[in-house]
Amino acid sequence: MTKNKDFIRELITLGLTFLSVILFWRNDFLIFFILISIYAVRSFFWHKSSDHILFLVSILIGFTMEFSFTTAGLYKFVKPTLFKIPFWIPLSWGLSLLLFFRITQYFIKK
Repeated sequence: MTKNKDFIRELITLGLTFLSVILFWRNDFLIFFILISIYAVRSFFWHKSSDHILFLVSILIGFTMEFSFTTAGLYKFVKPTLFKIPFWIPLSWGLSLLLFFRITQYFIKK
């Protein structure tokens, strides 16, 4: 039962993350604060020892990919702020990849 609760909690957190980005992408500081808050609450109540490392590595991967793609001219953001990308984008990568990882662990460990 606990694994099912964990799975549902991670799905809800991922949905909240996506919904927040969709609704508030025009306000950089608000979305930054929301994403940090989601991660902080999740970390305070339900973190695992590897979550912080996975989060930071995911931020670096996301930043590297977005910076590379925008620099190469593949696409550009409507409101770039830092290195041709909105400064909250790496946080959304970090949180999303962390949650994707945790959700897939549910299926792997079953």
